[in-house]
Amino acid sequence: MPSLLTRFDMDTALQVLIVDDNPVERKLLAGLLGKVRPWQITASVCATGTEAIACVHGQMPDVAFVDFRLEGEFGTDLIRRLKDSGCRSGMVLFTGQAGETALLEALRAGADDYLSKDDLSIDAISRVIHNTLAKVKAARALDAALHDLKEAKENLELRVRERTTELQAAQDKLNTITSTAHDPIIMIDHEARITFWNPAAERLFGYSEVEIMGEEIFCLLPSSTFKRGLINTFPDFQHTGTGGLVGTVSEFTVKKKDGKFLTVAASISRFRNPQGWHAVVIPRDITQYRRNEHVLRRAMEEAQRSTRLKDRFVSLVAHDLRGPFTTILGFLELMEKDTEAPLSDKQKKFLRWVVEGCQKMLCMIDELLNISRFKTGKISLELEFINTRFMGEKVFSNLAPLATKKGITLINAVEEKARMYADPNLLGEVIQNLVSNAIKFSS
Repeated sequence: MPSLLTRFDMDTALQVLIVDDNPVERKLLAGLLGKVRPWQITASVCATGTEAIACVHGQMPDVAFVDFRLEGEFGTDLIRRLKDSGCRSGMVLFTGQAGETALLEALRAGADDYLSKDDLSIDAISRVIHNTLAKVKAARALDAALHDLKEAKENLELRVRERTTELQAAQDKLNTITSTAHDPIIMIDHEARITFWNPAAERLFGYSEVEIMGEEIFCLLPSSTFKRGLINTFPDFQHTGTGGLVGTVSEFTVKKKDGKFLTVAASISRFRNPQGWHAVVIPRDITQYRRNEHVLRRAMEEAQRSTRLKDRFVSLVAHDLRGPFTTILGFLELMEKDTEAPLSDKQKKFLRWVVEGCQKMLCMIDELLNISRFKTGKISLELEFINTRFMGEKVFSNLAPLATKKGITLINAVEEKARMYADPNLLGEVIQNLVSNAIKFSS
């Protein structure tokens, strides 16, 4: 089978692998891929990471779309596994997120691009495939160029003229790749001096290639403890090629030519040549993403503060209402039991309705207070052994008028010796609510 790089140049036939445990999403993505042009796409589907690895070993696809959330693992972990197993396909993270968050997840996993489920369209898929193939092609061409450069240096004495020609060709290829890259690409030598500066870096930082070449990369960092730490530990990188930022995607602040500060997420990798350890830095501006994150965090804090105020308001109102209703109930009971000026049967009937209404309002107030206590974590359980049958009879006696009015018979089937260890007030409210709802919604 020809290499992926050659196949990209030869024809428009592409092999695409879809890894998604959702059959609907797999079918939708496969259908859209069949309509993408100019490529003639043949799609294979897998539901799990194990199936995907087996499929890749059978026939390596040109591009793999990997869902972010698979059954049993994350898509980012599967991408790392695929790359560790030798897969050189272009990787696209298929995710429900969008923007810088999805991009950072994809970059950290080693993916070439991401496709948002909220932007599933032929144009979006075409753009992602184009970008992915371009990145795969660029990465492999860059590897080839670096390999050519190394061979030319090893054979300097024997192939001076040939080496010069090859070196120039490789340099031209490298310039073509990096000049078309959307991300800044910066290379530094063993003395931390900038040796490569592509057009994207010029757009981000404001320095032209002529201005920045030969300067220490530390000039792009504002004065800070972070900068001093990098300067102090750079000798370790010179000797061993290791460091806290090497081989990772790190976030830090940089300074532009106009004095403005940016937050970047930078991928830093190393390579060694006869002079010593060199590094490639690929920073990406995430300033706006961090600002949006700050705004969202403040909005969440404000929402939490509003919720606390609301809960406190409900608690205060419920407390203030309970006192007057208790007083009203007390006077109503005195009127009902007054023997000196007894009420007529009709007056007692009306008075009983008022008493029952007040009792219902008190129950609602108690429920509001309990909800408030639950939310604030201030409710305390008063546990004791309860006669469960007696508890049921108590609830039935309260709801008997309502049940009789609807022609419903209440039957207490709890055994007489049944006991339960619980809070009697809270358990009573639970049983009261359950039986009351059963009566209300029964015909």
